[in-house]
Order: sequence, then structure tokens, then C-alpha cells
Amino acid sequence: MALDRLSIERRDFPAARRGYDPEEVDRHLREISEQVEDLQSAQRDSAGSSAPTLAGEAAEQVRTIVEAAERSAADINERAEDEARRITEEATRESRESREQAGAEAAAQVRRVEQAAAQMLQRSESVDQEVTRLLDEIRGAADQLAESVRQTADGLVGTLRDGASSLQSDLERIRSGLGEISGDGASDAAPAAAPAPAAPEPVATRDEPVEEEFDEEELIEEEEPAAATDAGSEGARLIALNMALDGTPRTETAAYLDENFDLADRDAILDEVYSRVG
Repeated sequence: MALDRLSIERRDFPAARRGYDPEEVDRHLREISEQVEDLQSAQRDSAGSSAPTLAGEAAEQVRTIVEAAERSAADINERAEDEARRITEEATRESRESREQAGAEAAAQVRRVEQAAAQMLQRSESVDQEVTRLLDEIRGAADQLAESVRQTADGLVGTLRDGASSLQSDLERIRSGLGEISGDGASDAAPAAAPAPAAPEPVATRDEPVEEEFDEEELIEEEEPAAATDAGSEGARLIALNMALDGTPRTETAAYLDENFDLADRDAILDEVYSRVG
């Protein structure tokens, strides 16, 4: 290497992390280059006048300084390389540890997710079993309820049919009674009208039987509407009950009663019948 200022102060050393301070290295090299330059200048100045021994000593000093500078530069370079190697190894180790830690954390996260998924699947199966059990219980209860309702409905239908048959029998009996009452009234009215042709009797004598006959007819007329009214109310009640059991609306039943019966308590009969039918 040439022993000049530019060669000593070279700045193309490789940079490394955590090495020597570049400013201190530059300052040290600058001092060495100044000393070498001073020695070379002194050597040139004393080239003609100095003794050979002095020149040799100066050359030896220069050589010593240069060797020291080279050793210093080599030492600095070696230390810088060692520091760079150490930093690289440390960075590699940290990177490897980071990767291993990240892999371990990822594996742990995967295990946690798998455990959570297994728990969710187990809960889902448990819920599915519980829902199936509840559905079976609900179906069983619904079947029992339907059977109970069917039996109750059958019983009610049978009861209503029995009641309707009984009411029909009562209605026929009442109608038969009404026919008998009408026949009795006609037979009673015919004998009462028979004495009318007796014209030869005296006026006074005729007036008495006529008066008695009038009273007798009036009595029959008074008794017959009462009996017919009682029988008509009962018959109207039975007919209204039968129509209500058949599902006939109340308005239609009322119109039918008004058309076929002369009732003073029609609304009371309808209230009673439709309240019983429900």
C-alpha cells in the first residue's frame, strides 16, 4: 500500500452494526496520515544534509508507523467483521425464535379452535337430542289430547243424540196431546150447539137454556186457549231446541216460531234453548 495521505485515509471500509465509531476511526487514520506526511516531508528536507543513519531511522519510524496503522486497520476490520457476524447470528437466532414462537402460538390457537369446535358440536348434538325428546313428548301429549278430545266429543255427540231423541219423543207426545185436546174441544162444542133448534119452547124457558149454553161455550173457549198456549210453548221450546242442536241461527229459529206459534215468551224460550246448547 502506498504511504500517502489518500491511501491512509481511505473510506471504503465495509459498514457494520454495533462496530467502532466511524468518526473515531477516521480521526485516528487522519492523525497517522499527518504523522506520515510530516516524516516524509522531514525526510525530503534532510535528504541532502542528513547522515545516512538519520535517514534510516526515519525510514524505520515510518515503517513502524505504517505497520501499526495497518495492524490497527486490520484489527478494526476484524472486530467489525466479528461484530457483524455476531449481529447476524443474533438476528438469525431471534428470527428463528420468533418463527418458533409464532408457530407454537399458531398451533395453540388451532388447538383452541378445534376444542371450541368440538364443544360446539357436542352442544349441538345435545340440543338436537333434547329437541327430539321434547318433540316426541309433545307428539305424545298431542296424541293423548286428541284421543281425549275425540272421546269427549263422541260422548257429547251421543249425549246430544240421546237428548234429541228424547226431545223428539216428547215433541211427538206433545203433538199427540195437542191433537187429543183439539178433538176433545170439537166434541164438546158439537153437543153445546145441538139445543139451538128448540123453537116451540116459550121465550122465558128458551132464554134460560140459551144463557146456560152461552156460558158453557164461553167456558170452553176460555179453557181451550190456556191449554193450547201451554202446549204451544212446550212444543215451540222443543222445536227451537232441535233447530239449535242442528246449528240453525237464532234469527231463523225466531222467524220460524213467529210463523208457526203465537208466543208471548218467545225470547225467553230462545234464551233458554241457546244457553243450553251453548
